[in-house]
Amino acid sequence: MGHIRLARHPDDLQFSGACPFHGDCLEGLASGPSIIARWVQSLSDLPADHPAHDIIAHYLAQTVVTMQAIFEPGRIVFGGGVMGTPGLLQRVVDQAEKLGGGYFRTRASDIVTAPELGENAGLLGALAIALSSTSE
Repeated sequence: MGHIRLARHPDDLQFSGACPFHGDCLEGLASGPSIIARWVQSLSDLPADHPAHDIIAHYLAQTVVTMQAIFEPGRIVFGGGVMGTPGLLQRVVDQAEKLGGGYFRTRASDIVTAPELGENAGLLGALAIALSSTSE
């Protein structure tokens, strides 16, 4: 999913993107390396009122709406370093609900969440898969 194409935020037109394959795909616009390439700091290190927060939330909210339109998921989990930024998840939800325009049966606030296992989600999820495959 990291390589889906997104509409550019009007305040982010000068940045060409950090993805070596597509430039301005989701990875190229909203990943940790793309944030550092633009603003020379991580999103968490920028002041809470810095425009970067709304720009990144804009891209992630488009991802939510795209997934809702294609799959109608029961849950969308956002984790990783960028999502550790205080308040970002709520910004994503707020912008996704605006972008969705009331079209979807399920509101973004009901399906978008952080991983319940926090930073251990990847490791513990892999362990759970490994254990379930050995018990068959």
